[in-house]
Amino acid sequence: MHAACKLFGRISVAATTMKCFRSNGVAWSSGSRPVTSSSFRPHSRPHSGRVLQPQTARHKQRPAFICAKSDAFAVGRRQMLMVMASTASQQQLAGLAAAAGNGTAAGVQQDTAAAAATQSAAGYKQPPKEILDIVDAPAQPGLTFSPDRTKILQMSRPPSLPPIFDISRPELKLAGVRIDAEQHSRSRMSYYTGLSIVPSDVLVPAAPEAMLEVRGYPEGAWLNYVTWSPDGSFIAFTTRSPGGPGDPPRGPLQLWVADASTGQARPLLGKRRLNTVFHSYTWLDDNTLVAATVPDGCGEPPSRPPIPAGPRIQDNSSGKKSQNRTWTDLLKDDHDGELFEYYGSSDMVLLDVRQQGSEGEVIAPPRMYTELEASPDTQFLLACWLERPFSSAVPAGRFPVTLQLWDRQGTPIRQIAALPLAEDIPIAFNSCRTGPRGLSWRDDRPAELCWIEAQDGGDPDIAASPRDIVYTLEAAAAAAAAANGGEQPAPTVLATTDLRCGGVSWCDGDLALLYESWWKTRRSVVYTLAPDRREEGKAVLFDRSFEDVYSDPGSPLTRRTSAGTYILAKVDGKRQLLMSGTGASPEGNRPFLDLFDLDSKEARRLWQSSPPYLESVGAIMSDFNHDAPVRLDGLQLLLSRESAKEPTQTYLISFSGPNAAASSEQRITDFPHPYPQLKDMQKEVLRYQRADGVDLTGTLYLPPGYDAARDGPLPTILWAYPREYKSKVGLHAAHTCCSPGRCGFLG
Repeated sequence: MHAACKLFGRISVAATTMKCFRSNGVAWSSGSRPVTSSSFRPHSRPHSGRVLQPQTARHKQRPAFICAKSDAFAVGRRQMLMVMASTASQQQLAGLAAAAGNGTAAGVQQDTAAAAATQSAAGYKQPPKEILDIVDAPAQPGLTFSPDRTKILQMSRPPSLPPIFDISRPELKLAGVRIDAEQHSRSRMSYYTGLSIVPSDVLVPAAPEAMLEVRGYPEGAWLNYVTWSPDGSFIAFTTRSPGGPGDPPRGPLQLWVADASTGQARPLLGKRRLNTVFHSYTWLDDNTLVAATVPDGCGEPPSRPPIPAGPRIQDNSSGKKSQNRTWTDLLKDDHDGELFEYYGSSDMVLLDVRQQGSEGEVIAPPRMYTELEASPDTQFLLACWLERPFSSAVPAGRFPVTLQLWDRQGTPIRQIAALPLAEDIPIAFNSCRTGPRGLSWRDDRPAELCWIEAQDGGDPDIAASPRDIVYTLEAAAAAAAAANGGEQPAPTVLATTDLRCGGVSWCDGDLALLYESWWKTRRSVVYTLAPDRREEGKAVLFDRSFEDVYSDPGSPLTRRTSAGTYILAKVDGKRQLLMSGTGASPEGNRPFLDLFDLDSKEARRLWQSSPPYLESVGAIMSDFNHDAPVRLDGLQLLLSRESAKEPTQTYLISFSGPNAAASSEQRITDFPHPYPQLKDMQKEVLRYQRADGVDLTGTLYLPPGYDAARDGPLPTILWAYPREYKSKVGLHAAHTCCSPGRCGFLG
């Protein structure tokens, strides 16, 4: 998993509120791997931080629409434009008023009709300039810290709506995957338009003279897959042609690397180009990476035969029960399978980025590689690829999979699993595939694999104890056995669970957290265990309903290691963790940071968001000394802050004193409001009771300057969506999580 802390626009309010406005937020990362948007959850591997919130939106002008908002659904950009009609011209406002039965002048009607006819004759209809100014406003850049925290990489973003020539391109829809055939990539990817490096003590956005522009790549190229090398010396990224009028021809993505000290970029891999349908590239160490490239001599894609070779046959003569969901974009025939294999296959190429002009070394034959992950000590590789037979009943995620352990040069050491086609996974919650799942490296060990295996056949309706078993395997022991021709060592049991296991968060040989949960009861259990003393078993840390957000103790923060992984952050070397939570309450969310003692199970509040702001802590920034424990005195974290009328800004908060009694802040960003036209939009949290007595809430957005007595009723967009809850406690908690300090946003 990629270590990251992403700041992005999100409104999380009660289940009867509607998502009207959303911004393109700022992606923060403090690691060397691609930025992700995943926050810490029990079923995922730990990340460097949590989700923070960014820039948002409001507007002025005459009111035209009232907007009510529902947490369960996000209004798309087309609906957003309807809401934004409050910035429309007087002619369009008059037309809207006429549609609402308020009447309008005949002359204005004629002008509106003439304008509509003109737009229709010209092709695509354009909204008025006021709306275009908002929709096409420059997005806030993505920001990511270098691994040593001394630099910030600023990644410029385009306006939120892609050009027509991009979204109108054909795409292949194969096995649940949508592919851009010209690029050998997923279709309709987002992108960056420029990169610049800023010292971490400079306020962002920085003045041009304070920025070091990354240069040398083709002007106007679209950039993707931007990462720091593990030591921060290099920045890798890909380029591609926009493919618009006057642009160079499109083709597979090209890999580039930039020197972080000079900003000078140069291409890698010679004539080779990447195949990013499933995988792009992985850093092995500070100077070496492995890239998935279009296979040598792959030729033209297979063409559809003019005459089918035979009928389509689906055989269910075995009578085996097989429940399936309604999947989209499945394979339809053998030709689809051939195309899927053609575009999904890639070579694995090992490359030293310091060798200019090198095309690298192919270390593995063409296969449909979906993942290649290096061990923390960089000496081993975990390889995963898809195999035939394919299926027309399920997507690619259920096709046969091979998992192998390789050495650094791509030589197979041991096959971990060969999973067959999985067409019969039950559709119930907590169902899973049989065989190893969740295969990954331990973050606290040089090279130890960990995975989970279901003991109930992946069917939650089958009683089993244990239901899941967690295994580990030392890669070095497997490599020694392979080199000596001896018997391969058996994996060892780390722990068992009676509910569905959600994974492990690692710290060291004395501490790890084990997660299990069950959907039907909404039960979630977290255990502590000592990986080096497995015979001691596990101990319950939390046993609660995951619906009850009021009692949520939060999620543990993680710290960076010298290997570039992220582990649980022990404080002062003791059995105490930093727990960050949303702080849900009947008055709204008030995020918090606690110091939690694992032995006494007591929490001490270090910090909590204070009205009128909505604040949230993110990644630990004082972990630059990887050999020293995180100290409470001198603890530094990222902090985001927003209010109902102020966009999100990011700060560095520092705690001092043995009990962290004092704190100070350093501002990192000073972004202007991205939509000043919307700054004075009115927001109100509504609380009401349903007919059956259930208390609900909603968020109402009103146009700037709206006065009910003066303006009267206006058209209202209302969006509500049902969600299922097991208890009234969970229902009430979910419907009272609106935060008055949340800034609205465009989306």
